[in-house]
Amino acid sequence: EDFLQQLLSALFERNIQSVIIEGGRFTLDRFIENDLWDEARVIRGLPFFCNGVKAPELKLRPIISEILGGDHIDYYKNK
Repeated sequence: EDFLQQLLSALFERNIQSVIIEGGRFTLDRFIENDLWDEARVIRGLPFFCNGVKAPELKLRPIISEILGGDHIDYYKNK
């Protein structure tokens, strides 16, 4: 977890203020658990997969939901 703080500090020192985290469950969970996110977009497309690693679940209601080209997109804001 200290690595994430070091990473974000290094980005801040370089005046990088926006980062897209597109990772697997482990990576996304670290950011969510440490409250190190501002917004999230969850895209669900077809087909739905029954096997594999489940995506993290946000315990929030989306601020916007839309369907775009057959994909369902939920937008979330943190606090």
